[in-house]
Amino acid sequence: MRYRHFGGARPCLLGLVVLVLLLLWQLDGPAGASVARDEHSALGAELQIPVTVWSDDAVPATAVVVAVHGLVMHGGSFDTLARRLAAQGCLVVAPDMRGHGRWLGGGSGLQPDGNNIDYLKSEGDLAALVVRLKAGHPHLPLFLVGESLGASLSIRVAATRPGSVDGLVLSSPAVKHRYLPLKRAVMDARGILTPHRQIDLTPYIEQCASEDPKIIEGMMQDPLVRKHLNSLEVLKTMAMAQSTLKYAKAVEPGVPVLIIQGDADRLLKSNAVVALLGRLRCKDETVRWFHARGHVLLETAFIRADTLETVQGWLGQHARAAAVQTASTVSEMSPVKQN
Repeated sequence: MRYRHFGGARPCLLGLVVLVLLLLWQLDGPAGASVARDEHSALGAELQIPVTVWSDDAVPATAVVVAVHGLVMHGGSFDTLARRLAAQGCLVVAPDMRGHGRWLGGGSGLQPDGNNIDYLKSEGDLAALVVRLKAGHPHLPLFLVGESLGASLSIRVAATRPGSVDGLVLSSPAVKHRYLPLKRAVMDARGILTPHRQIDLTPYIEQCASEDPKIIEGMMQDPLVRKHLNSLEVLKTMAMAQSTLKYAKAVEPGVPVLIIQGDADRLLKSNAVVALLGRLRCKDETVRWFHARGHVLLETAFIRADTLETVQGWLGQHARAAAVQTASTVSEMSPVKQN
């Protein structure tokens, strides 16, 4: 026997192998197995907007994350990312913008005009949600995580509501459209004199959403992903994206920002991130470029491991920094005992 000269080494080695296998089994197990997903929360009923909430009561709370989806998507699109963040202590809340997700079809208690895309009302919904979450969790930092048009909306809320946001994660921020998709959209919207003419978005999703066919297939199969817009809604969307740089200048310098961008984005100009950085005045700015990666990075079940690690790591680091700052502030405000 190969182990006869080592006495008790063989049992020890077997024990080590068993321990490693157990650890690997835990790592390969379902991520966030104790994470709860709630699509009918009291928070949504209170604000009369459809929200999806992910939380894990078994993990100490570290932060509040509000995830803001992009055009055609919905709050539930963040499910994979949200489960991972909830498993590390984040309370994750994702609203549906007006005209998206569960607004379509008019869910119980929702305003009847919710079928219509309305970015100003969506901004108001997001701001009200942030205020409510801040009041309910005053000792936790609040981060906005927005993808594409959701990044634009996040920037607007951070800019117009100083002190409400403790950090921004901006994925594929909508700043400048690529020429060909824009040209096609204008051609499709040429019937602007008939503003309710429906435009099929399927070709845009298939050609521009991602370099990964699994991501595209997931979007096409999701019944809550919007597949049509009318001409007027296309123009509203373009105007919303064009306002991003203007609002970026008003974001407070103390708000840390993470920007993630794929260099194979076929919908937006990836180098427009440089223009966005030129407008932001934030002292803490991090940019992560992903090679050969397309537009949709976060709103998918097929989120890449390096993308996930980037967002998790940045949020974890800044949540810890915020906790230290909060503890320091509380200590400074505590009365000094007199001998």
